Amino acid sequence: MYFSADNGVTGSELWKSDGTEEGTVLVKDILDGVSGSEVSILGGSNL
Repeated sequence: MYFSADNGVTGSELWKSDGTEEGTVLVKDILDGVSGSEVSILGGSNL
């Protein structure tokens, strides 16, 4: 599953998860800094 999340360090970025804590990772810090890249606009896309 792909989703947008904010970990307090990278801002809102693209994450993926296989349903486990260990398998939940940041895909890419697209826009450096805490403001994030607003990847939520991809909500209707097939990734």
